[in-house]
Amino acid sequence: IDEAAQALEVSCFAAIFRGKRVVLAGDHCQLPPTIKSRHSEVQRELGKTLFERLMQRGEIVSRMLESQYRMHQDISDWA
Repeated sequence: IDEAAQALEVSCFAAIFRGKRVVLAGDHCQLPPTIKSRHSEVQRELGKTLFERLMQRGEIVSRMLESQYRMHQDISDWA
C-alpha cells in the first residue's frame, strides 16, 4: 500500500484482506491523512493511520530507504 502513512485505515482493508502479505510504504513522520471534519473526536480517531499504529507498537519490520530519486542530488545532500 503506497503512501500508507497518509491512508485512512478503512481504505487499507480491501488490500489487506485480499492479499497474502502486506507491504506498507510511506513515511509516518511526514504529512498525516486529510480529515475533512470539524469534530475533534473524528479528527483524533481518524488522524492516526494503521501505518503509524504499527510503527509505534514496534511489532513490524521497518526499513529506512537509503536512496531517493525525487529530489536533485544537491538538495538531497543538504537535507
